[in-house]
Amino acid sequence: MGWESDLAVGLAQLLAGQGVGQWDPDAVLTDLDWPITEGAVPAECPRGIGIHTVPMANSDPVHPTGVAVIQFVIRDLTFPACRDVDNQIDALIDGLHGITFGTVTLGQAQALSATPITANSQGQWERSHQYRAELDLPATASRSY
Repeated sequence: MGWESDLAVGLAQLLAGQGVGQWDPDAVLTDLDWPITEGAVPAECPRGIGIHTVPMANSDPVHPTGVAVIQFVIRDLTFPACRDVDNQIDALIDGLHGITFGTVTLGQAQALSATPITANSQGQWERSHQYRAELDLPATASRSY
């Protein structure tokens, strides 16, 4: 696993630990009430939370820091439930700082943007919410502490 996966998995565990979704990478996702996935929520899941990480600015060899966008895609069968889960995620993530997930430390997360809640072609409600994350990345051969 690389730092992107460490970040996504750590955030999934954080959400699940606070009662926002269920993180079980070994489970059959359709057996979970609110599965959290690294990446897209499969189409066969009527509800879920997908976590995506997108590197935006990598560090130079002297400063092992970086910036990424963290995107949460929330899906549910009803508009109110989709909105409520998004609000719970925002309350946990916006302003989160100083926490280490595996090889990466989240310096600060700030809400960046969100899409309106809209219905997809299967009648499920979806919203994506993005956060800007300042990161302390793991050392590499060219980035050592």
